[in-house]
Amino acid sequence: MLYFLDIELKDALKQDNQPRKGLEVASEIRQLDRFASIVFVTTHSEFAPITYAYKVSALQFIAKDQPEKNFSQQLQSCIEYVADSDLQPAPDDVYEFETEYTHVQIPFIDLLYFETLSQPHKVAVVTPTQRIEFYSNLKQIEASDPRLVRCHKSFVVNVCNIARIDRANSLLTLRGGATCYLARRKIKIVEERRRAYGGQP
Repeated sequence: MLYFLDIELKDALKQDNQPRKGLEVASEIRQLDRFASIVFVTTHSEFAPITYAYKVSALQFIAKDQPEKNFSQQLQSCIEYVADSDLQPAPDDVYEFETEYTHVQIPFIDLLYFETLSQPHKVAVVTPTQRIEFYSNLKQIEASDPRLVRCHKSFVVNVCNIARIDRANSLLTLRGGATCYLARRKIKIVEERRRAYGGQP
């Protein structure tokens, strides 16, 4: 199911405890349907981080104040993405990570890696089709599942999706061709964990 909601930042930024209707509705939807796709439409996409406090794991933020053609294309892109996803069987193995500010749900088979961002306490999870940014740290993420390994100071990798370990260039190639860095001192643990979870030596 796909939901388009107005984030209603005018209410969200008031100091008089006005209801944050768009965010509250999104939170209620997420409680009822953990796999719902939620898209926020807003005039201030730079305020997207406030949604993490509501643990809604939004699919996209679409700015209202942009050319109509771009706006329509982004709406259509979200619709097509969810339509394609609905044709796939529901995954049995879903990675779920939750903190005070974050609620992320992704089929584990799609999870490639996590990386730190320049903004403090912020990371991104990368899949073959999307990149989701949220507030957390790699130490917490690595501890959340034994298939996730800190392969570099800036990366945690899903060992199940490693296609190739390039020792010479300190690089990991993942399913679909994505790459991430590999610290030399982490090679052994990455190889061991990869073997333990069905990957190639």
